[in-house]
Amino acid sequence: LDSTDNYFLLTGVQLEKGSVATPFEYRSYADELQLCQRYFQRINGGEDGTYAAVGIGFCKSSTVARVWHPFVVPMRAAPTFWTYSPSEWQVRCGGSDIVTTVVVEGVSAGTTPYGMDISATVASGLTAGYAAYLRANDSSNAIMWFTAEI
Repeated sequence: LDSTDNYFLLTGVQLEKGSVATPFEYRSYADELQLCQRYFQRINGGEDGTYAAVGIGFCKSSTVARVWHPFVVPMRAAPTFWTYSPSEWQVRCGGSDIVTTVVVEGVSAGTTPYGMDISATVASGLTAGYAAYLRANDSSNAIMWFTAEI
């Protein structure tokens, strides 16, 4: 370990509270990931032609669309929501892709541990009553975070 090219691996360690050892717990990567996703989930919009889907819903007016985003696994509690750049998302409505211009925000009354009702605001161009689809605008800055930390 006296060089930056050297490393060692340590596995099979379990920390215990107190002085009594308990049987070692073996959990798969998938199980461990699901446990972590109860506290945090993230949507990456991507780039180079990838348009990550957020959810489907309806156009409430000519400027607001509401979509439902189901979580990968149920979260520990109703999460809070954050988006890196609101203008990096688009609403598809009536065959047109309209970039969000003001905000993409969680609607608190529609937030549960199972999913979130998201409101996307655009300058104009939506048709009230039409189906809506919220997706990333082909940008690596299109990021949404859902967190239910303790």
